[in-house]
Amino acid sequence: MKGSGTFNKLTLDWQAFVNKELYNAILKEFPFGTKMTQKSVAKLLVNESWIEKVQLYTWRSARASGLEISFEDFKTQLVKYKLYDGKSINAWKNSYEPRIGKKFAVSVKSGADKLASRIKRLESGYDVATLNTMFKTVATDSDGYKSIRAKLKQLNANWDVLAEEDRIKKYTEISNYISTDIRDNQYPALVKDRTKSVLAYQGKRLAQDQLQRANNEVLMNDMGEKLSEVVDAKEDVILVGFWTLSSTHKHHYYPGGDPCERHANHDAGYGKGSYVGDIPIPVKDSHYGCKCGMKLKVLIKK
Repeated sequence: MKGSGTFNKLTLDWQAFVNKELYNAILKEFPFGTKMTQKSVAKLLVNESWIEKVQLYTWRSARASGLEISFEDFKTQLVKYKLYDGKSINAWKNSYEPRIGKKFAVSVKSGADKLASRIKRLESGYDVATLNTMFKTVATDSDGYKSIRAKLKQLNANWDVLAEEDRIKKYTEISNYISTDIRDNQYPALVKDRTKSVLAYQGKRLAQDQLQRANNEVLMNDMGEKLSEVVDAKEDVILVGFWTLSSTHKHHYYPGGDPCERHANHDAGYGKGSYVGDIPIPVKDSHYGCKCGMKLKVLIKK
């Protein structure tokens, strides 16, 4: 590992990538006006083509952090993990996903319905007051904003003296501009905001998990090699690993029990959490989201 600073930057970069990919995937799958449900959101989160992109980016990040592994080998480990009973699980299909999918779908639908009602109000008649109210929702940096604002100002000033045909023509031009902004700018902004506020946790958790696993493997391998040299040079010492539970550890109801607690209670003759020989690595040999640690020590043989 190149240092905690590098690891933290990789995590942030990875999280930003996931959120951006989610945002783009959601906009493509659910353009303005389409129906979004909890099930359709959940299905999108485990879409194979999207996950392939996530896998490739994560592998590159892991390689940059020092993990020596081929993409094919890494790909098989990224999304699917093996529990102690041999059952595969998907990193995106954890206990939070149903609630997250529902919350996201509901929040986007609620916002999208409001946006749709704005367009409906604009199309329901030729009311300049409605036009003024709806124009306030347009961002000032939108393309053509200043030009349309000037036309709206002119329309307000001449509304009572314009012929009906001219009123309709000018109203329609400004109304179409606002409606287009709602579809092309306001709706994507809504999706982006909801992706960040509702789904960002999922991206952050997966980013931390994958890079933490890479970090643990690199550190364990490097430290193991150095300490093994010490052990090889002396006959009366042995390399022992001690599994330490994270300060934020919570019991996980996995088949066969919590793997972290099993590791922490394992005793190879040197106390709780001790391992000799085949030493487990946090995340890789425990569970998704694991933050436990493994300390390596050279001790006198018993």
